[in-house]
Amino acid sequence: MMEHALPVTDVSQPYAVLSMGGRMLLLPQSEIRMLELVLDINTADQPVNGVGWLSFENSRWPVYCLNGELNPLTELPAARRICALLSLDDGYFGLVCAEVTAVQGDVRVRSLPAAMARPDSPLRGLALHGDRLGLVSTAAALAGFLGVGEAVDPKSGANPY
Repeated sequence: MMEHALPVTDVSQPYAVLSMGGRMLLLPQSEIRMLELVLDINTADQPVNGVGWLSFENSRWPVYCLNGELNPLTELPAARRICALLSLDDGYFGLVCAEVTAVQGDVRVRSLPAAMARPDSPLRGLALHGDRLGLVSTAAALAGFLGVGEAVDPKSGANPY
């Protein structure tokens, strides 16, 4: 039986692994602005598809939490303790995860198989990390998927974007 390898699309940039719901989500390290404890998230007012707000640079930014199938959760699972604040061109948003680690060495990002390549998917590729398969995305792709630009801060009534 002949094995068909997916083409390598990127090996150049350093990645970080965000562990959530038994999945590994790889994002470019340059898109992670900072890490905060989930205790710093204000969960009183939730954005659509989100779990709360995180204050940074005199604004409040929406925070989201995904399950293993990358569906938004509206409550924080007990095992999630870190919020990665991700950078966008015009602001930030948080993504709650169980752990964040830097990937050591090159990451070989492979194209998504046709069955996984949907127009509404935030996934941009697949990568092997150790003996596990990681899902590759970007802050911009996740923001579009989650509707981050539609978040309205209930305290100010303003869109932070």
